Amino acid sequence: MTIGIVVLSHGTYARHLVRAAELIAGKQKLLLTGGLEPHMGLPDFAQLVEQCCQKLHPKSDGILVLVDLQGGTPFNAANLLLRKFNARLVCGVNMPMLLEVLMCRGTQSLEELAAAAVKAGKEGVREYSLHPSLARQEHDGNAPG
Repeated sequence: MTIGIVVLSHGTYARHLVRAAELIAGKQKLLLTGGLEPHMGLPDFAQLVEQCCQKLHPKSDGILVLVDLQGGTPFNAANLLLRKFNARLVCGVNMPMLLEVLMCRGTQSLEELAAAAVKAGKEGVREYSLHPSLARQEHDGNAPG
C-alpha cells in the first residue's frame, strides 16, 4: 500500500496544482483535491474533506493532507478530521512540496512523508537576482548572449 494524498485550497488552486504536478510526475492514484467555493461554509467543506478521506482510507496506509493556508477554512476542516483518520496535515502546499510527496510516498511512512513535505516546501522557495556584474553589462548594452 501507499500513502493517500488530499490537496485542499481556497478556490481551484488545489485542482490546478495537481494537474500541473501530473504533467511532471504522471497521472497519480490515491490523490484527491478539494476547493473551497464562495458559497461553502466550514460544515460543507468539512463534509467534502471527510468524503475524500473516506475514499482513501481503506486503500492507503495513511492520508497526507496538504492545504494552502494555515488557519483558513480548508485547514480548519482538515484539522477537525485528523483524529478520525490516520492522517497528517501540512500547510503551505506548493509545487516542490507536492512533487516530493508524489515521488516519495511509496517508500516512506506517513510521518516521514509529512516531514519531507515540509522540508521540500521550504527548500523550494528561493530568491534569485541578477549578479551585479551582469546587471551592469545589461545596463551598458553589453549583456552576454
